Amino acid sequence: MQGSKMEAKSTATPKDDMQGHLIDRAPCRKCAGQPSLRITSEFNTNGNANRPFYKCFPCEKFSSFADYVGLDPRNPPCPCEVSSRRQVSCQKKGNKVHFVCWNGKCDFYEEATDEVVTEKYNEVVDEKYAEVVAEKNDEVATEKNNKVVAEKKYELLLGLLRQNDKLIDLFLSMNISGTDDRPSGCRLVSPMRRAGVGCAK
Repeated sequence: MQGSKMEAKSTATPKDDMQGHLIDRAPCRKCAGQPSLRITSEFNTNGNANRPFYKCFPCEKFSSFADYVGLDPRNPPCPCEVSSRRQVSCQKKGNKVHFVCWNGKCDFYEEATDEVVTEKYNEVVDEKYAEVVAEKNDEVATEKNNKVVAEKKYELLLGLLRQNDKLIDLFLSMNISGTDDRPSGCRLVSPMRRAGVGCAK
């Protein structure tokens, strides 16, 4: 795998009008087979949305991008004796700027030590929205945990009530209004029924 991993798993085929704007594909370095032409997902957040690329599906190996983005004669040459391609690695690898073989024929890789990515590319998912979703998920998880704790608390108290009548006063002194957190459908049995105190349906 080269420096820029294809996060997108799109298998869309490119449009016909794109065919004349693509570089020649190189054979797969692993099996020497012919890589297939595909398009990255529109939701790719690494700056590579909707880009054509070559991939060897039998080897599950990304070969190279199929467009001319990142090609520049000033880029360092690779062993193929042509200028390399400048591209940015995925977020998991720190969005590092690096150079690779222009069409994937060789395994050339060189990091650009004097370049730093200072902007985020193709922010399809809004960060604030993602934060809200994460917070909401935390709230739901907390609510479920609180419900479990409340149910366990009342089970414990009701079990103690069956063993000690004196705890009834303590139980009644707690917040047992309609807004408490007792399990739904649970109401206190009259203290006169000291035997078998529990949740009456």
